[in-house]
Amino acid sequence: MKDAWKTCGPFLTLGWPQDTTGLEDKCINDDQFLKLCDSIFQTRTNLLFHHLEKFQEGLLASVFDSLDRIQHMFWKTRPDVVETWYKKYDHLVGDVLNKLSENPERILS
Repeated sequence: MKDAWKTCGPFLTLGWPQDTTGLEDKCINDDQFLKLCDSIFQTRTNLLFHHLEKFQEGLLASVFDSLDRIQHMFWKTRPDVVETWYKKYDHLVGDVLNKLSENPERILS
């Protein structure tokens, strides 16, 4: 954990970092909420790739939950935002697959 912190920078380890209550209560606006979600997504992406670099055996799991929060907040009012985030996650899956294809011996059949 300390190595990831030093390499990737600070990150949250517990709780619900996307401030849906702040958005619902109008303490923050859509853009501020989405910027927060982008920041969380980027940090988790950095952590995932950091761990992929060092991963040798076993099971590696990473949780990306911003899409769930975004769907709850924008499904009815901003479907364009939801679609953008689906594309963002699809791109992430492609990046992970590309990274794994660099070392195919790491992938179990």
